[in-house]
This record gives sequence, C-alpha cells and structure tokens, in this order.
Amino acid sequence: MAESRAAKGGNTASSAVTEMHQARQIQAKWTKKDDDIESELKNLETRRRELKTMRLMNWGQYEDWYSNAHKCIFVPLSKAWNLAFAESMQTKLPRELRDMIYGYVIDYSINHDLWSSTITYITGGEINCGVAGLSNLCDANSLPPILCPGYVGSAIEVEAVHALYSALRGHLTLGASAEYLHNVLSGDPFCAGFAPKEVVRSLNISCKLDHYRTRPLRHALTNDCNHTIEDTYYIDQARLKADLDEILSVKDKKHLRLRLILLQRNVRVAILHEAIEIIRDSRRTLITAGSNLDIQWAYNGQRGLFQQDRHSGHDWVRFQMGDEYFDRPREEWEELFTTFLRPASSQHSSSASLSELNMKNRLLEKTSIAARMEDGASRSRSSAATQRKTQT
Repeated sequence: MAESRAAKGGNTASSAVTEMHQARQIQAKWTKKDDDIESELKNLETRRRELKTMRLMNWGQYEDWYSNAHKCIFVPLSKAWNLAFAESMQTKLPRELRDMIYGYVIDYSINHDLWSSTITYITGGEINCGVAGLSNLCDANSLPPILCPGYVGSAIEVEAVHALYSALRGHLTLGASAEYLHNVLSGDPFCAGFAPKEVVRSLNISCKLDHYRTRPLRHALTNDCNHTIEDTYYIDQARLKADLDEILSVKDKKHLRLRLILLQRNVRVAILHEAIEIIRDSRRTLITAGSNLDIQWAYNGQRGLFQQDRHSGHDWVRFQMGDEYFDRPREEWEELFTTFLRPASSQHSSSASLSELNMKNRLLEKTSIAARMEDGASRSRSSAATQRKTQT
C-alpha cells in the first residue's frame, strides 16, 4: 500500500514537471509573439515618422510651388485681366454707371472680413503702404484690387478711392485716433493723388486724453521755481491743439458729420477743463461753417473704445457734452458733470444697470478726491504764478 502511494506520488510529480515544461514552451511562444508585435510597432512608428517628415517636405515643396505660381502666374494674370477690364470700363461706361460699380465693389469690400480690417488700418492712418505696399497687399488678397493702381490703373483707382470715402458713413464712418488725424486727413494712404480731407464727409475721432498727460512736477511750486505757465498744465496743450486742429483742414465743412469722443481712464475734472478750453475755438469755427458736431465724454475702464461699441456697455460710462460745457464757466458744468456721475440722479438711475451705478459710484468718489487735490494744486500754482508776475 505504501508502494502504491509512492508510485502515485511519482506519477504526480512527473506530470507536474511535464506541465511545467509545456508552460515554459507556451510562455516562450507568447513572449516571442509579443516581442514580434513590439518590434512591428517600432517599425510602424519609424515609418510613421518617415511619412510625417515626407508630408512636411511635401507641404514645403507645395508652398514653394504655390508661392512661385502665385507670383509668376496668378498675379500677372489677375493684373492683366483687371487692367483690361478697367480700361474697357473707362472707355465704354459713363461715370454714373462706373460709380454704381464702385459702390457695389466698395460695399462688398468694407464688409469683407479680411479686406475691411486692412481698409480700416489704412484709412485710419495707422499704416502707410505706398504704391509697392498696396500692390503687395493686393497680391496677398488682403486688399481689393480696385484700390490698387497696379491692378486697375490710376484713373479707375482715383474714382474708386473717392467712392470708398463717400461710402464710409453710418456705422462704417471713417474712424481715427486724434494722434493719427494728420495722416488720416492730410495724407494720401492709397496714393491716389489727393488727400482725404478734400472728400471726407463723416468722421469719428477718439481722443484719449491720458495720452496727452504731461509729466508731473517733481516738487511743489514755490516763489523760487523757474517753471513757465506751460509747465503747470496737466496735458500737452500744444500737441493736443495741433492734432485736433487738423479737423479744420477739411475742405467742405458744411454738413460735415463729426463725432469727437474724449476718453479718460483716470477721471480728472481739471484735465477735462483744459481739453474743453482747447476745443472751444475749433468747435465754434466748425459750427459757424455748418458742421454737425457730436462731442462726447467717455470713461472706458479696461476696454478700448471699439470693444465698448460692440458690447452692452455695462462697464463704461459715456454722455453727450452739450453747449453748456463750452458756454458756461467750469463751476457750472462741473456741477452737471458730478450730477451725471451721481447714481441717485433721477434722470439716470431709472434706466441704469446695477453695474453702471456701481461704476458711477466709484467714478464719483475718485472725482471728488481728485477735485480736492486739484483745488489745492491750483491755488498753489496761481499763487506762485501771481508772485512771479509781481516780481517781474
């Protein structure tokens, strides 16, 4: 019986050894298969990188080919076709029909996403291209060919530029910052041989008063100071006046529609007062000439003017400056200004949003603090100036 148990145990051990050898063989087979798969994956990854490199090389070669084809084939063909069409239009169509064509093309151009931004930068005086630059923009399809003399000839381009400035009205009114006003009105951005001031009929100007701030004095004014009266101004009045007086260069001021927005991110009544004094004479001249003026003050906070116009306006404050701001002394219009900022005013609080009321609260607080500081500074300046005159 013991022998049978020993034999049975030997058979079990032998069977276990056999199964172990079989398991090793099976494991080796699966391991080899896994290694083969891993090797294949590495080969595929290498091939993927090779194909990706080939694609990049192909794209680069395509870009080189397309750039060369665009420069040597498409652009010359487009110029030849447009020049022939423009010449035919110039000789066969009267000016009235040509103006209708210009109106359609210009209307499409200023509503075209890519073209409209380029036109805005050029008419706004922010870039000066020259003939070569205009041609390059048209070659790159960033500007409509009708505004480039290289595509349609000088005669058609002049008529098209006239049509462009005539079309810039309403929500598409010609807009410019005060510092670029000379380039906008007296320059020749499209190289058409005339300045926009000869044809412009509508103009929006944004004047950021903070850009004209003078450097603060490093010490309080005393009798021993050698500062001139200009040194005590809060803004560079000569530069601001020179920029805004460009408006007077417009040839036909009658029925000229002008909107001037005085922007402040730091509300200071004294700065606004100096700006009003500078604007007063030019405003009177334009009104006498028959222009339609809309002068506004705006606090634009963190956003730019054009961003504000596209939003609901809950985080900025703006109001129209009527005759009282230019015909009355500072003490009277300053009270109106403070009343506007005061949220409790019945004429504003009924329709103002909560965020606008909070904004006005903060503005009113800042304005009150600044006014007290300015009153003290003004008294010291006036005293020092008076004593210097007396000594002289």
